[in-house]
Amino acid sequence: MEPEVSIAIHRETRSIGTSQKSDRQTILRDIRDDMIRRLLRDPVKITAITAGVLVCTGILYGKTFDTTFDTSRFDYSELNRKSAFYFADKRNIFNQYGVKYAWGWTFVVLLLHLLTGPPRVPQSALAPGETVESRHAHQRLSRAHRLLEVVLATLVWALMTQAILAGASLTDLLRRSTGGTCELRLPSSLQEDPNFSSLQTVDAQPIIRTADAGSDSAFAPDLVPSEVYLSLPMQYCSNNIPITPSSHPELYSYLSPKARQEGAEGKITPSQVQGGDLSLRARITQGFDLSGHVFLLVLSTGLILRHISPVLRRWAKKGKVGRGETWIGSTHTGVTILGTALAVLWLWMLWTTSAYFHTTYEKLAGYVAGVSGLIAVLVLSNTASTIIPDVLGPIGYQADGKKVQ
Repeated sequence: MEPEVSIAIHRETRSIGTSQKSDRQTILRDIRDDMIRRLLRDPVKITAITAGVLVCTGILYGKTFDTTFDTSRFDYSELNRKSAFYFADKRNIFNQYGVKYAWGWTFVVLLLHLLTGPPRVPQSALAPGETVESRHAHQRLSRAHRLLEVVLATLVWALMTQAILAGASLTDLLRRSTGGTCELRLPSSLQEDPNFSSLQTVDAQPIIRTADAGSDSAFAPDLVPSEVYLSLPMQYCSNNIPITPSSHPELYSYLSPKARQEGAEGKITPSQVQGGDLSLRARITQGFDLSGHVFLLVLSTGLILRHISPVLRRWAKKGKVGRGETWIGSTHTGVTILGTALAVLWLWMLWTTSAYFHTTYEKLAGYVAGVSGLIAVLVLSNTASTIIPDVLGPIGYQADGKKVQ
């Protein structure tokens, strides 16, 4: 064979191989993008499934390596401080500045995404031959509808976590109804006072001495041994009511002058004591402590993905991140990326919560509450859109014979 012919055949073979490789890569990329778009079509279902897997694997991890803290125990905070795992310490930066304010962060992202997004184009405004899919299809819900979802989700969050029902949240009411009590650890030095050591009550509220509690006492396995506690009405823990000389004059009569001064200034409260004799905070102990973090993280992740998933699906179809032509459009792109990152963070914190905190049933209850909250928001908002479509807009368009999801 002539050298020139051999070289030509070799080049043609390489060209065919490169072309086939490029075709395979294109096919794989199209399959990947199609899978992403399909997954993002039902973000709430995907959130429920993903969150369920994370909660279950977190529970399994905690059971296998014995890493879980029972948050209903009074001494939980002291045990938690001794943890060797960074994410098991509730003082970690992601918990302190992230999860504790999770709904605040979520609310801001959702509101910015709503305000910077393009308005939904009415179907009547489409040009001949133009489909909804080709023009702002990622805004399948009107701004009014999305705003309603945010408001409803905020109401669900408030009902579950804020003291708006008879001075308590739903989680507090659940814990109270299942045997939860509010206990304040008193200075051990009080036991050295013979006048105090003989008391059974202070300010008409019972004193609990763990050293005297029998093995069958409900408090014996929970409270710290050889300590003294004052059993307070639940609202002191739920509503952070200050313990002052006017509310507990008998108690303060046994405390130091410094404690009396700080109490009068409102510095001594069940949740945060700043010096004086009362050096440890009161907290709710026992009862069923439904995981508010699991509930909140599931609710937040689901709503974020519901609102940003149409944009992500549009980007997946294009194969690149969309760039806004104006500063508002660029801001919308940035908020969408921020929302995606926040959803990923919430999912990670969901796993760490499941691995390190609460009992198994408390975490599962938090998961069920979060998913139920999401479903309630969707059902109520969709029902409202059906009743007043002129205000909230229809739920979806019909494009090319298919409903835009």
